[in-house]
Amino acid sequence: IQSLQSQIFEMQQSLNIAREKNKKYMEQHKRLHKPKNINIDYLRNVLVKFLILSEYLSEEQIILVPVIASILKLSETEKQVIDNAYNSNRYFMGTNTLFPENAIAKHSPQKKKKRKKKKEKEEKKNDECG
Repeated sequence: IQSLQSQIFEMQQSLNIAREKNKKYMEQHKRLHKPKNINIDYLRNVLVKFLILSEYLSEEQIILVPVIASILKLSETEKQVIDNAYNSNRYFMGTNTLFPENAIAKHSPQKKKKRKKKKEKEEKKNDECG
């Protein structure tokens, strides 16, 4: 009996050691294989600040601003702050919004749904007429 108890004790110690090693391995695995996701809020804040501080944007950059806004889901307040800063840097060139109503990112599911509904309505209308 004492021999069996000794074996049980040794096995329990081995099990505890294995559990500790497994725990350390799992923690290391989590750190090493952590998703490399960028913090979207941080990225949004950096880009908003960048756009606010931009004194001049090329035509290509102006076209990309609403796309970036759509991808990052900028709030109306953030858009307004960017617009105000951009227009204050333009001096006598007039004021224009960098976020026109019709400038939505092409991948936007909302725009895709709207186009699909519009297309379905047109098809239904054509079927009724012809």
